[in-house]
Amino acid sequence: IENFPSNVLAEQRDLALLFKKLATLRIDAPLFKKIETLRWRGATPAFAAWADRMEAPRLLERCEKAAGAMTKK
Repeated sequence: IENFPSNVLAEQRDLALLFKKLATLRIDAPLFKKIETLRWRGATPAFAAWADRMEAPRLLERCEKAAGAMTKK
């Protein structure tokens, strides 16, 4: 993308570079130390606030239902 002629991408060059960055797998990103840190523990208060701002109460309800199903196992 960086070497494409300027007329190929024109005004979309910045967007193309962004998509390239998003699609690139990073090997220098920090990783978790314990697998347990990946376990989903349900919706956080921040998620609840976000769902409220997005006017998506059903999304929060679905998360709470999923969290409840996980604790029954």
